[in-house]
Amino acid sequence: DYYGESGSSFVIREFGAYDQLEGIVELTGRPLPERPDGIVCVAKYSSSLDPACVKTEAQYERLARDNPSTCFLRCFREYEDGDLLMGQAGVTALPTFDVFYGGNRVARISGSSSYTELEKLLGMYALQNTKLDL
Repeated sequence: DYYGESGSSFVIREFGAYDQLEGIVELTGRPLPERPDGIVCVAKYSSSLDPACVKTEAQYERLARDNPSTCFLRCFREYEDGDLLMGQAGVTALPTFDVFYGGNRVARISGSSSYTELEKLLGMYALQNTKLDL
C-alpha cells in the first residue's frame, strides 16, 4: 500500500481550504444524543514531498481505522492554496496534528514522532465519549 497521496484513503477526509476545516470542526462539535460535546476531530497538515511526512501516513491511516468514531482529516501543503491554509492555521512544522473536541482545538502536536501523544489524546477524548455511550 502507498500512503501519502491525495485520495489514497477512504477513512481520512481531505480538505484544501481553511473554511472547509472550520465547517467540519463545527459539524463534529455539534451535540448528538449520546455525545453532547460532539465527536473528536483530528486534522493532519502534511506534505506528499517530505519523506518524514510520507513515512507517517501509514500510522495515520492505522489510527483512523482503529478509531472509527473519530473524524480524521488531512491537508497537503501541495494543494492549491495549501501554504495559505497552513498559514491561516498557524502551522510552522510538518507534520502537525490539531485535535478538536466540542468544536474547539484542544491540542496541537508537531513532529513525526508524535503518534504516542496523539494516541493518548484520542484515548482520553474517546473515553469521554465511551462513558456517555453506556
